[in-house]
Formats: sequence, C-alpha cells, structure tokens
Amino acid sequence: MKQLLILETHLRVFWAARNARERLILVVGIVVAIIAIYIMAISAVNKKIAGLQHRLPELLLNNYEIASGSKSLPQRAKRAGDLRSDLFKILAERKLQADLRAISPTQVEMRMPDQDAKTLLDNLNTIRLSADAHVTSLQLRAAEKGSTGATATLERTP
Repeated sequence: MKQLLILETHLRVFWAARNARERLILVVGIVVAIIAIYIMAISAVNKKIAGLQHRLPELLLNNYEIASGSKSLPQRAKRAGDLRSDLFKILAERKLQADLRAISPTQVEMRMPDQDAKTLLDNLNTIRLSADAHVTSLQLRAAEKGSTGATATLERTP
C-alpha cells in the first residue's frame, strides 16, 4: 500500500513537470500503445479460434475413436497421387462400398450407404486414417430402422 502511494506521488510530480504539449503527446502515445496491444491480443485469439474450428471435425472423429475403444490405427495408404485412387484401393481392400466423386486431386466427396451409425463412423474414421486425409465436411442423414447414411468430404494436403 505504501509503495502505491510512493508511485502515485512520483507520477504526480512527473505529470506536473510536463507542459500541456508533452502531456498531450504522452496521452496519445499511451492510447495508441493500449490499442496496439489490444489488437495484437485479439488477432492472436482469432487465429487460434479459426485453427480450432478447422480441426474440429478431425477432433470429433478422434474423440469417437477413443470412446469406442479402438486403439489400433490402420496402415496409411501409399500415395498414388490423387486421393480418389487411394480411396478406391482402401474401399476394395476393406470390402466397403461408397460412391466417390473427385472435387480436385486432393479432395473427394464420398457417399456412404445406409448402415448403423457406429459402423458408419468407424468405417469413415478407418478410411480417413488409411488415406491420410481429414474430413472437411460431414452430412449425416437418417434412414429406415435406425440406420444412417453419410456424405463426407475428405481432403488431403499435398
């Protein structure tokens, strides 16, 4: 408490020793510094939020994998160049069915047939991990007798 009183006294003496022009320059400088620090802090937080939003689908699927108790990771596919070719190989190896539509060499839309939700998400996660890709969008649709269909967009960074 005593130190605050001493600091306040020193600041009052410092402020009183300045003329009006110097006081104006100090006030403007302090305001500009506070605004700059605030903008830098906000931009850093916004970048972090955007990064987390980008990773959210992948994190949700990883969370599902942990909750299901699946600890073994599938082998990664040898990259043939484009994602669609790799997905065809993975689907054939695992005897799974899905309609694939190439959006670009690194992005594919995959429509999975109706099945129970746990199997569908397990298969999607296995395919994603095997293809070394991440899910950029996932649309689930309810079907008959508790089954679920899905349309997922998979993307792989070159």
